[in-house]
Amino acid sequence: MKTEFKPIAMRCNKQQFNELKPRLDKYGFIFQYDIFDLKYRDDSFLTNNYDGNNLIGFTLISSKRETYETFNADLFLQCCGVELEETFTLTKSEIIENKDKTLKEMFKDVFEVELEVCKWYKHKGLEYIFCFNGCYEDCSQYGITKNGWNNEISSDKRHLHNFISATEEEVKTALVNEAIKRGFKEGVLIDKLLKNNCGTCKQPYKTKQVSNEDFQFDFDINYLFIGNLLVFAEGKWAVAINKVDMTLQDIELKLGYKINLLK
Repeated sequence: MKTEFKPIAMRCNKQQFNELKPRLDKYGFIFQYDIFDLKYRDDSFLTNNYDGNNLIGFTLISSKRETYETFNADLFLQCCGVELEETFTLTKSEIIENKDKTLKEMFKDVFEVELEVCKWYKHKGLEYIFCFNGCYEDCSQYGITKNGWNNEISSDKRHLHNFISATEEEVKTALVNEAIKRGFKEGVLIDKLLKNNCGTCKQPYKTKQVSNEDFQFDFDINYLFIGNLLVFAEGKWAVAINKVDMTLQDIELKLGYKINLLK
């Protein structure tokens, strides 16, 4: 975790400083002088950015700095702008339990993850779900964000650690909600989506009354059906056409003029 640099003063005794010093050396900090060879008191504060320079020092007065009365080595480094490496701890029982596993198997999140083509993923922190098309470089994934359907979702490799596999139920729920939003409901006609729909796709169809249970989702090929009616396939949506029953008089009234039917 990395924080913005901020000048602080933190209570620190000689033993605590001696334990921290190798870590400060690792990150290239320099010291005001050999701090504890001079007049050191137990009520001293360890400071960063000493006197406006990139030095580590100590003071008896903590003015103009945020003050911490309890020593915390990690916090001190973070306030110096250091990005700390994540550490992992295993108990003896965990070591024994996982003795036959590789590090990659035990710590999957540490190793770079490659997304699988045609698989669905979701962002751990943001509200979106997408199907990966194999291209990391541009914003070309299709999926659903909090604002609705989107054909320009990014899967930048820099954010791979934020992507986790979406479950079949999560994908189906997202697609069904989008289908209902697009107007797939009782009485609409469904325009043909693909040239072939298992040999049964003819245009147009009339749906029955639709509920969530009426949708079937094939997770492996990304097809969403209502009964045998295909409404979503590989990132493309069928068109829901509202059907309205009208008499000739209704049509004339709607158009504003008379209609002569030709024989």
